[in-house]
Amino acid sequence: MQISNSCMAILERLIKSHNQRILNKSNSIKNQCNCAGGCKYNLKGGNCRSENIIYKATVNSDLEKKFYIGLCSTQFRFRYANHKKSFKGGVYENETELSKYVCGLKRKNIDFKLTWEVIKRAQPIADGNNPVCRLCLKESTAVMNALKKEGCLNKKNEFISSCRRIKKLLLKHNKF
Repeated sequence: MQISNSCMAILERLIKSHNQRILNKSNSIKNQCNCAGGCKYNLKGGNCRSENIIYKATVNSDLEKKFYIGLCSTQFRFRYANHKKSFKGGVYENETELSKYVCGLKRKNIDFKLTWEVIKRAQPIADGNNPVCRLCLKESTAVMNALKKEGCLNKKNEFISSCRRIKKLLLKHNKF
């Protein structure tokens, strides 16, 4: 069988899309929550094993209602654990704008309630051939749109940073 060079790009695209469909099916099985007694993370629109999501954390206090937009390329339960660690104050208090705000409320002894929800899903950067991380792009657009609204905790400089997931694709970080 002979294949011309003009057909190779089309064939490559077909193979990649087929492989992605198979991977997405296995990811949906892997992403099912198995917390005892129901999911304890209260993530609307997802569960604790959701990956590659843009989330919104809403802080309801007696004084006001504020929200924060973030991304999570790993399972949400790991990102949630990092947030909980930073809410305790100390060294990790300045990790995010959300943690600064929550720690400020705790210092003032103001009661608050945190709710979490998935607002978007996207695939992170997968290979060096396509240097665009859809996850970072969607988070940046969500933050830009949120900055127009009152009560947003995110700052303008957050959507200028580079993708952290690209480092693991570079050869100097891989061990052969």
